[in-house]
Amino acid sequence: MTINTISSIAEFDTNGVTTNFPFYFKFLANEDLVVNYVDPLGVSSTLTLGTHYTVNGAGNGQGGSIVTTSALAGPGQLVVSREMEAFQQTSLRNQGKFLAEVHEDVFDKLTMLIQQGLATFTRALKRPLGRDYFFAENRRITSVKDPISTQDAATKSSVERAVSIEAAARAAADANLQAQMSGSIPPVASPFSEISWHGQIVQSSVTIPPNKNAWSFGPVMSVAAGQVITISDGSFWTIADGELNS
Repeated sequence: MTINTISSIAEFDTNGVTTNFPFYFKFLANEDLVVNYVDPLGVSSTLTLGTHYTVNGAGNGQGGSIVTTSALAGPGQLVVSREMEAFQQTSLRNQGKFLAEVHEDVFDKLTMLIQQGLATFTRALKRPLGRDYFFAENRRITSVKDPISTQDAATKSSVERAVSIEAAARAAADANLQAQMSGSIPPVASPFSEISWHGQIVQSSVTIPPNKNAWSFGPVMSVAAGQVITISDGSFWTIADGELNS
């Protein structure tokens, strides 16, 4: 029997009713098939032959079928793949009987192993010809380590951690600067100026000393009712990407 299809994987939608799943590629033994079920929550599990399903059609060039012992909940997915161990156990001896069927099974298995390798390759992350990037086909990439070098890919956790650290630092700086403006602690010079704050409402009156640049990060800066910002001679109040509401 020839190998008349290049496919070695079949995918089915589960609906909580169907138990028979026919596919159309040849396999030599029931154990050559691996059956995975993805449940409605997206959790994948490998089913067990004889416990969760039975197989029909081993050695049939037209394919076979998987019959599950119970209907699988949907919407989910059942994936049947031919995954053979890469060994050759057929022994051909001198002056022995060279049966065509024996030879054909050997050639069929080699072809199936090639198809198995190609099926794995088609699911790999690939670089398009002539391009300097890898194409993920709009799919997630999971189990990625957090970056170490500057050109490493960023993970969701590393970005969230960096944002959290930055937000905490800004909040601490804002609280410190508000305390300086309220007079509860002495003013301390910052890289920008003696007075700077981020997206805050100015809760207390403050005087910008002469020849100083107070720096604010908007987009909107507000002055609480009854409070006054006094800008001394030669001083400025710079509001980045924002506006003054008073």
